[in-house]
Formats: sequence, structure tokens, C-alpha cells
Amino acid sequence: MIKRGTIRLNIERGASVAEFKSFLDDLETAYLAVYALPSNQEWRSLERRFPFLIEFLGAGFFTHRFANTERFGSENVFPLDQIEITRISIQSPGFVELLAAFNPLQQIREYLKDRHERKKDKEWRWESEKDRAAAEVNILRIQAEREGTSAIREFSELLDSIGLREEEKQKILWERVGGPLARLGKHQDSGLLGSQNDNVDSHR
Repeated sequence: MIKRGTIRLNIERGASVAEFKSFLDDLETAYLAVYALPSNQEWRSLERRFPFLIEFLGAGFFTHRFANTERFGSENVFPLDQIEITRISIQSPGFVELLAAFNPLQQIREYLKDRHERKKDKEWRWESEKDRAAAEVNILRIQAEREGTSAIREFSELLDSIGLREEEKQKILWERVGGPLARLGKHQDSGLLGSQNDNVDSHR
């Protein structure tokens, strides 16, 4: 059974209807991207079911299964796991409280926390979108290496088990989850989202 829970994201200021709608759209897209990440367990299941086929064709043949970047829509999500706004307060500061599958929600919150901390560093300066993407991918790397279970860590370990080169792995991470999270992060750059506190209430 998937663990459900709530998180609260801090809102730093008011926003126009168009800006807030854009934030909610990007939030849902980021949630769906993390929610849809394949796990190491899925790869182990393939290995058990088709060991000789994988040995014959090579693990790289199955990479497209995990590199699939087609949009995963909310209609594909189990109804109880769809992201839901349970409380909202738009002021300076305010918050939006969300209920959904806890692992993806927590991953989003941790990403925003790590991103806020990185913005304090001199390294968090870019002259191009390429530099920006490299900085965002570095946050994914930090999350993949962190102790504990997380969707990004699981997916990163899956890509390692397939035997991808580091460049291929980073490209897939960016396409599957880095881009959607980075678009959400731009709302932090604009001052709408601030630092994120430890107000987490997970439950089943």
C-alpha cells in the first residue's frame, strides 16, 4: 500500500491568477514526474522474468523503457494518489498544503529545500540554460546520494544497475525528472516560493 501524507510549501507573496495557475500546473507536473519514476524493483522483476533475453540483448536494449519521456497524466494516477490541495493561505508569508502519495511530495519538498540552500552558494550562478541545467542536475545527484529511500535515489540506482555511462544517466535523469522540477524551481527564483520548513505530516 502506497503511503500517503501531507506537506506544506511556503508561499512568500501574493500572485496573479495566471502566475498562481502556472505554479500549480508546474507543481502537478513535477509530482507526476516523480510519481511515475520506475524503481529498482521493476528492473529486478524484469531480470527474474527474462534473464536469458536480457543476457542475449544486453541491458541497454531495455533502456528506452526507463527513459520514456512521454507525459504521464493525472488520469494515469490511482485516484487516492492524485495531488490534492487541502489548505491554502495566500499572503506574505502564506502556504499551500498538499495531500498525495508521500514519497513524491517529500521528494519535491526536499528538492526545493536543497535548491534554496544551493542558491546561497557562489556556484549557483549561471550564464546560460546549460549552466542552469548542470546546477539542477547536481541537486538531483545530491538527492540520489542521500541516505534513506527516495524516488530519485531508487531511479538513480536502477540506471546504475543497467550499466549506463554517467553522461547517459544524467541525460535520462534530466529528461525524466530534472526538467519538471526545474520548472517548479523557477517559481522559487521569482520569489513566489521560499525556503521550506520541516512541517511534514506523513500518514497512511
